[in-house]
Amino acid sequence: MTYSAGEFVSRWETEKGILYLNLILQNCKSEDKLRELARSFFGFNEDYIDLRGVAFSNVEINGADLSYCDLEFSQFNNVRIIGGEFDCSNLREAFFKKSEFTSCRFISAICDDSFVEDCTFRNTSLNGTSFVNSRIKGLTIENGDLMRTNFTGSSLSGIKVNGKVWLKSSILPESIRPILEEQIESDAYLYRVKWV
Repeated sequence: MTYSAGEFVSRWETEKGILYLNLILQNCKSEDKLRELARSFFGFNEDYIDLRGVAFSNVEINGADLSYCDLEFSQFNNVRIIGGEFDCSNLREAFFKKSEFTSCRFISAICDDSFVEDCTFRNTSLNGTSFVNSRIKGLTIENGDLMRTNFTGSSLSGIKVNGKVWLKSSILPESIRPILEEQIESDAYLYRVKWV
């Protein structure tokens, strides 16, 4: 059976979904607690914690561990996350707008086909993360790690880079090469970048 994005989003608008979202916000520092909550609310998924379609809006979250979560179709709208972990999470078709991620980790996360607008990633690692075919409009990276990050097929505009940003072995669109080369402090940070 195939489900649509709308079905995943609408389940969070039910009484059960609203209760679950509040429990997530209270317990998001424990992967084990999240896994237990996911089983009780949406059934068992042995690979990922099922948070598909969840919408985080106008909230600050500290120390969240959302690693190994299925956050496909999720929304991060005007959110501030400090010290969050999204390692190996599925964020396909996620929507990030006017949000800030500080001291976070997205190591090997999958953000393909996502939309990013007016967001800041500060002191954040996106090492090995995939943004294939994403639409990125207004992105600030400050002192970050984008090593081995893949932006193949993505449209990028309004990119700002501040401080030390590692792009070693990343796959980046040729269109943003002049912008990055102008903003990056040292060519060492662009070592082995593949321009496509």
